[in-house]
Amino acid sequence: MTHNPYGGPDPDGQGTAPDGGTQPGQPQAPASGYPVGPSAPHHDAAAPFAESWDPTAGQPEEYFRPPPAGPQPDHGRRTLLIVGISALALVILGVGSAIVAMNLLQARNGEQRAGGSTSPSSSAAPAAGARPSDAVLGYLTALASGDAQEALAYGQSRPTESSLLTDKALSTALREAPLTAIEVPQVDGDKEAAVEASYKLGKRPVTETFDVVKQEDAWKLRRVAAEVELGLVRSGTVPLLINGTKVSADLINLFPGSYVISTGLKYSDYGNESTILVTSPSGFPDTSRLGVRINAKGKAAAVTATEKSYTKCLKSDDPAPAECPNRWTSDDTKWRKGSVDWNQQGSDPFKKAKVTTSGLVAQVRIPLRVELSGTCTQGGRTGRCVGAEISGTSISVVSLETDSPKVRWLPAE
Repeated sequence: MTHNPYGGPDPDGQGTAPDGGTQPGQPQAPASGYPVGPSAPHHDAAAPFAESWDPTAGQPEEYFRPPPAGPQPDHGRRTLLIVGISALALVILGVGSAIVAMNLLQARNGEQRAGGSTSPSSSAAPAAGARPSDAVLGYLTALASGDAQEALAYGQSRPTESSLLTDKALSTALREAPLTAIEVPQVDGDKEAAVEASYKLGKRPVTETFDVVKQEDAWKLRRVAAEVELGLVRSGTVPLLINGTKVSADLINLFPGSYVISTGLKYSDYGNESTILVTSPSGFPDTSRLGVRINAKGKAAAVTATEKSYTKCLKSDDPAPAECPNRWTSDDTKWRKGSVDWNQQGSDPFKKAKVTTSGLVAQVRIPLRVELSGTCTQGGRTGRCVGAEISGTSISVVSLETDSPKVRWLPAE
């Protein structure tokens, strides 16, 4: 019977148990339990080994064989599996957190767009599946913030004429009538919807119903700008400016806001009600009261221009100066040209000047009382003539189509 744990023979018929015994061929330790060697206690009792001990000496071939193959613990694969599961869990956790964050953000945006007051900074572009009311709210908010391009983006189509649908024009239009207090209740719809909204333009409260249609995945307003007819307002070559910008079209589109119609000239305007308020994109501003006219400065300029012309006429030495009210027309007396002097009689005629206007033409009426003297021929006799007088009413016609008035005189009455 062998006690060799590796199945080898028991040399010299001796063997030791695997636990605590020595391998065959190994020196036996002293009974005291101390190690063998020169440094061991009582080394006189045991001679030292001549050579270092080789634990493999005398072992059979089977001693060097590896242990029998068998199922071994797969520590590397288990480690990889644990790491993989952990990474997957982190990915799932990150995606879930992102989805929750996106849902929270969408919910918050939806609450901001849905109903209630909004400030100009709360503008948002229409998203797929948004409510019809979101489109109206976005449009009004874009207008209030002065963003013309964003406001146009909410339209079903872009207006053909868009010369004044710009940030600059919109900013000017809202300067005197800012768009505030926007209220848009939530409205749902399938393909079309009517959304009622309220807001203020300046101090004027406005309640308007917007027609909204579904276009692909977004809601769009049928109209984003109002059409304004100017064909009947124009007068000849007189310029027409809207908030300082010259326009040439007879039909223009305007965003809600306040607009001043002017000529750009010093002496004319389009009447006392030349400011129009566009309250909504579906409205039709009343332009029937607009009409070009000479303003107060223009009337004063007409009188000044007439007086300047009159003074020049009195300095003439011609008995019938051209384009003047003081013309001698009687055939009884012939005046020698170059010898005549004209003098005003009575008070200043321009203290009683009367001005009437029609379009950009003014008429200035003054009393005419002048006296001339000079060389004349009367009844075949030629000599110095004095005391000849012309009296009546003189009318000047003054054109104020430009900043340089032009005067002509009608025959004296």
